[in-house]
Amino acid sequence: MDAKAMFPTQITLRNLRSSEELSGRVRDLCEKLGHLHPRILNCRVAIELPLVRRRAPPPPYLVDVQVRLPGREIGLEPQADAELDAALRKAFVLVRRQLREAVTVEREAIRDRIDVKLKA
Repeated sequence: MDAKAMFPTQITLRNLRSSEELSGRVRDLCEKLGHLHPRILNCRVAIELPLVRRRAPPPPYLVDVQVRLPGREIGLEPQADAELDAALRKAFVLVRRQLREAVTVEREAIRDRIDVKLKA
């Protein structure tokens, strides 16, 4: 487990070479997710560059981010873009939005339980 993140992060690269820079960027983005939700169990990031035939235009990068919470998993459609950094940004923006919604739902559930206890 990474010393910075409080949860394991799995990075899978398909048809790409591993680099410290890319791994570090993904780990930083995952670490920032931990600030939005304190109970993330793990984060899986898959980055793919689909293979194409020669003379075809280069395919877009696909970035798939899956975040597991207690009792729930957040996973969206893989985000595609011709530039890797843009695909990463798109994917993590959507995951952050889903995490914020999860936190809101959890807080509302806690408020409802407190209201029921106070009324009883």
